[in-house]
Amino acid sequence: NNNKLTMIQNNNDINVILELKSKNPIDENGINVYINNNKFQIDKNGIINEVLQSTKEIKTLVIEIPKLGIKKSYELSELGPEPYLITINF
Repeated sequence: NNNKLTMIQNNNDINVILELKSKNPIDENGINVYINNNKFQIDKNGIINEVLQSTKEIKTLVIEIPKLGIKKSYELSELGPEPYLITINF
């Protein structure tokens, strides 16, 4: 019995790296970041490095950080090649 686990990456999946930069130290605890309604937690460096999985083509990234009052939209066509690197200064 030869069982192989095969991961198939959907062609619509995209790699996103989000960096939050602040003049003051960031308390990463309790800062939820929503990217296209997917909830993520930043790490101690203020970074999220994730693959967004989608069954349909993603053209826009909507980033919301309620605790910081941030809501921004980015067109993928304006971000260059993957991984899509976004820096938010606050």
